[in-house]
Amino acid sequence: MKKTLLITTMLAALAVGGLTGCNRQDNRTKIGILQPNHPALEAASNGFMAGLNEEGFGTDKIDFIKRAPKSDGSDLNSLAKDLISQCEMTLGVATDPSKALKAAAIDKGIVNPILFTAVTDPVGAGLVSSLDNGDGFVTGTSDINPVEQQIQLIKEI
Repeated sequence: MKKTLLITTMLAALAVGGLTGCNRQDNRTKIGILQPNHPALEAASNGFMAGLNEEGFGTDKIDFIKRAPKSDGSDLNSLAKDLISQCEMTLGVATDPSKALKAAAIDKGIVNPILFTAVTDPVGAGLVSSLDNGDGFVTGTSDINPVEQQIQLIKEI
């Protein structure tokens, strides 16, 4: 379900973002990924790239630029600014990278699509104002568990 939602969100952003060449000579799109070094987060970004490939947006059409901040996060903002400046679309994996990408985009006045994943509370993090819709150029998926539904299920069982 989450994979389908992310792929749907991603494809919508690709379409809305006009990632069809933007008058570039090579017709290749640069997608930046900002993701801390962690096996689960690596799996999320790998799934993103695999989903694009499955939908026909393979490495023959896309150049992925992947950056991992230092463990203390001291270079997070500079990496985000770099990716925002050179990519037509970015993916933030986890809360802090996603927030850094959005802040960098606002700071630079760039509104290319920003996707996020592995963010538990995108509303609380200030990425979007609602879980129902993305905000302008920012959208993505949350990894929060449906706690109320789980409690109801436990009660029923």
